Amino acid sequence: MSNIAQLLEQAAIEVRQCAASATRVGLESGELEQLADRLMQAAKLPADHAAASLAVLARVFGDDRDVWASISPAFVALMDAVRAGAQ
Repeated sequence: MSNIAQLLEQAAIEVRQCAASATRVGLESGELEQLADRLMQAAKLPADHAAASLAVLARVFGDDRDVWASISPAFVALMDAVRAGAQ
């Protein structure tokens, strides 16, 4: 399993835990659950496709680093990894 896939799975777990306890980033619990599902789906993709999927998710759900750091450190690590790979 690639590092991206592991981070996607960890982010999904963290987002799902947050969804169960509170509303953050201006998203409702159901929206966070949807994001967690999409992160798990992306984890099953080849790394380059997963990175592209993550970029789409960041645009849809927002990419504010500080907000996401409070929800899912793995999501922030994913964004950093994708950005580093794009450079």
